Amino acid sequence: MEIHSLPVISTAHVTQEVADRLTKEGNNNPWCPCASWEHGFFLHLDELEARESDDVTIPQCLIDIRDWLRAKDLRNTCGDSTTRADWVRLDQDCDTVEGLPTYDW
Repeated sequence: MEIHSLPVISTAHVTQEVADRLTKEGNNNPWCPCASWEHGFFLHLDELEARESDDVTIPQCLIDIRDWLRAKDLRNTCGDSTTRADWVRLDQDCDTVEGLPTYDW
């Protein structure tokens, strides 16, 4: 059986500009795999640096969330193997978490 860890945090941890772009572009944004939905986003933040280029700058708010997620060291399991959890769900109705910047919008 597979078990995936998926923390759920507030959308207030991204700037309005980033939220607007994720809402508009969804998985076609230049930063990370994203599924947007009515109340937030599912984000895969493991390979942000691989997407950075002369034309693409990764927003600091996404880097902050990725670093927070890595520090939590949450694990996914599949049988005897484990991998680092690298997805996060942002929800407008969730509380903010200590240690991450928040943005008013």
